[in-house]
Amino acid sequence: MNHFIAENISGEKGWLNADETHHAQRVLRLKPKVQISVTQGDGKIYRAILEPGLKKVQPFKIEALVREESQAKLHLAVAPTKSNDRFEFFLEKATELGVASITPIICQNSERKVYKQVRGQRIIMAAVKQSKKGWIPTLQQQKTFPQFLETVQGANAYLAHLNSGPRANLKTINLKKEHWILIGPEGDFSPSEIKMAQEKKLGFLDLGEEVLRTETAAISVAAAAAYQRL
Repeated sequence: MNHFIAENISGEKGWLNADETHHAQRVLRLKPKVQISVTQGDGKIYRAILEPGLKKVQPFKIEALVREESQAKLHLAVAPTKSNDRFEFFLEKATELGVASITPIICQNSERKVYKQVRGQRIIMAAVKQSKKGWIPTLQQQKTFPQFLETVQGANAYLAHLNSGPRANLKTINLKKEHWILIGPEGDFSPSEIKMAQEKKLGFLDLGEEVLRTETAAISVAAAAAYQRL
């Protein structure tokens, strides 16, 4: 059963937006009375049936609420990797596992200084549809490390880094509550960035003895949050 993002759902009726309508009618060539899975991005996944529609508007009728996902509380700030493929693999897997938002952060040691949000949003929407998710993660505009720190001041925020010193273990953090986790670039956060995080009262996070790639570290945090929501 194909999964779609609804433009609107009101009572037992709803319709797909222009892009989803084109995909249903022109790419998949679905006809009226075909069952689909649909969400409006609010965590609720419905079984619905297509109705006769117009060229750019595909209506449907809700048959049943299939399930309702718990809302993720994890916000990830991740430095884009040198390889676009690796960062987009992370976007796909983080979407499947369920996160609230993702912010690309540009750090002193970042090799990639720009990430195209539009491309990333397409990756996320494709992952939502493939995995039949009910929530759609928000992909924020990229920020520099100092800019992002200003947005999380006083929040439950942790910076994962490789330096020695007091660090919280991931399994001790209650990720069912709102948290911001920062994952640095291949060269890790710089000493000055770690100092800035200390001044903003961020905690530090230990992800184990191994040195993980940026995308692996971020996916491991998303997986831990997903496990806690079970």
